[in-house]
Parts: sequence; structure tokens; C-alpha cells
Amino acid sequence: MTDQDSPIPPEQQTQPSSNQDDIATTTGEKRKRENTTTTTEADPSHSPFYKTSLCSYFRRTMGASCSHGSACKYAHGEEELRPRPDNTWDPTSERAKKAIKLDTTNNNDSKEEDEEIMMTDIAADGDGDGDCLDAGLSKCLVHLPRKWQSDHLRKFLSDQGILFKSAKKKKGMSVGFVSFEDAEQLKKAIEEDLLETRI
Repeated sequence: MTDQDSPIPPEQQTQPSSNQDDIATTTGEKRKRENTTTTTEADPSHSPFYKTSLCSYFRRTMGASCSHGSACKYAHGEEELRPRPDNTWDPTSERAKKAIKLDTTNNNDSKEEDEEIMMTDIAADGDGDGDCLDAGLSKCLVHLPRKWQSDHLRKFLSDQGILFKSAKKKKGMSVGFVSFEDAEQLKKAIEEDLLETRI
């Protein structure tokens, strides 16, 4: 028998449904989907960032369990923590805190010594107070330690055996200004290769 031969008009025909569907529609509850695994879901452990940061919930609750458990993509403790792709650690981890502490104490002294100081031409003496009348006898030193002041710059130049008329530097700036008495002082400083010159 086909739909056209049926004694019930097509508007009143219904498809057979399961008993569970009938219960869900009469009580107003939503039907739950069956748990199906899809092939599109990627395994989070294949991500380069998997367990490279500490779980904020785990850290905040002092080690209480995270609701995600072992499926959490964040590390639950230092032993689970992995280095990031750029070989750094989560900044909130103990490893990173120790590395930062060591780095700052070791680099404060060596950073000043490692950076090369360059001498470049400037058009004036740097602060406009007229100490140097000839702009050709003035040089701008760059890559100076920021914590240096004028006296540190003068001491550095004297230790290098460089004769100069005046040297000025402000704390917090990485540049300083040096003026020479005459072209001979400037030439000697450059020839002895005491400072790298970039013109």
C-alpha cells in the first residue's frame, strides 16, 4: 500500500517515533545526544603549547584538583610543566622565576661591559648650552648604560685614555655627548680605535 492508497489523509500521517522521543517532548526536556567521537577532534597533547603553562585554577586553589583532571591542557604542577616552543618557561613557574633572578643578577654587570659604545657625529653639543662652538669636534656616544651619569662617562673616557673637553650624559638615557678641545684629540681617539666611529 502506498501513501496515495492510504485511507488516512497525508496531513494526518505521522512517522513512527520512539518511546523516548515521546517522553522528551511531553515533559519539555531536551533530548540528549549520544556521545560520539569525531575524527575532527585533535589530541591536545600534539599542540606545541600543551602543558606549557600552569593551570590557573590548580595554582589558585593550592593544588586542589582541577575540574578537567588529567584532560586539562595546562600543567598541574612544576613536574608536568614543559618548556614553550621558544625555550622559555611559564613566567609564573618557579623555574622561570629562578631563571629571571639569575639572569638579572648576572647580566647587570656584564651587560654594561658587553655593549659596544659607538661614537657618532652630532650637530650640536647635545644640550644647547654652547660648550662646543665647532660641531665637528662634538660626538654623540650611543649604547651607554642607562644608569650612568656624566661622572661615569668622564671616568670611562679617562680610563680609555681619551682626552676631551667635556662629557655629558643624563641618567636614564643611552646616549652621551663628548666635545673635544681640538681636531687632534678627536683624531687620536678615533685612530687609537678606542671608540668605534660611525659617520
